[in-house]
Amino acid sequence: MKVTSIDDLRKKRNSIFLRKGKDLILDNGQSMHLLTRNLWVAVPEFFPDKYFPVTLAGAKQFLKHGTVVRK
Repeated sequence: MKVTSIDDLRKKRNSIFLRKGKDLILDNGQSMHLLTRNLWVAVPEFFPDKYFPVTLAGAKQFLKHGTVVRK
């Protein structure tokens, strides 16, 4: 997986959506959402009903650099 760059407007939009409780759907079908002050990621192709926590560093990298893309 690699991270692609996005512009500042999209970074701001992503963080606003997360704060408002919306899900972010990534290019590969995964989704992210905030729950109890933690960022959680769903991986539907392997575990359709489970969410996994993301570290603060991983969340910052996603919001700074963009969407996660499979290689």
